[in-house]
Amino acid sequence: MTAIAASLAAAAALAAAPAPAPTAADPTGDWTGTLHTRTIDIAVGLEIRLTRAGYHGVYDSISQGYWGVPLRRTPDKPLTLQVTNFSGTLSFTWDPAAQDWICAWREKGGVYTTILKRGVIPPAPAVSRTDMIALPILALVMILEAIGIARLLQLRRRRLRQRAGRGGPEIPVA
Repeated sequence: MTAIAASLAAAAALAAAPAPAPTAADPTGDWTGTLHTRTIDIAVGLEIRLTRAGYHGVYDSISQGYWGVPLRRTPDKPLTLQVTNFSGTLSFTWDPAAQDWICAWREKGGVYTTILKRGVIPPAPAVSRTDMIALPILALVMILEAIGIARLLQLRRRRLRQRAGRGGPEIPVA
């Protein structure tokens, strides 16, 4: 009977013992949530990695098709990452007490916030919207460069003819 009593006493002591201290919060990983703005609900993804230089992250606007938008670190707040565009600022701040990222979209019309929880970010499509915007701009730049090169070649040929004394008809320059 004494063995049973001793076992029960040990079990009661373990149950009454304080819980071990929680481990340090880890802000790295993939985080998801939905940002509710005035006009639209946006599925948001945040990918945080720890490098030698500190925490780095990219933002995914899953519902809008933008993937891998780089975030910059805020110098005065080591666990705040943000991106600023033409219409506002999107920032992500680590809350160590809740062990969540707080997402805040600031624009002239107000501030919209949501809490991001650990989650699985769906894979980016083969061609994201970011690429779809960049590719036409790149193609336009290449076309303009080709037009500029063709014009320079026309001017060079005209000068070479004039130097050679052939004269020839004037080459119109568009």
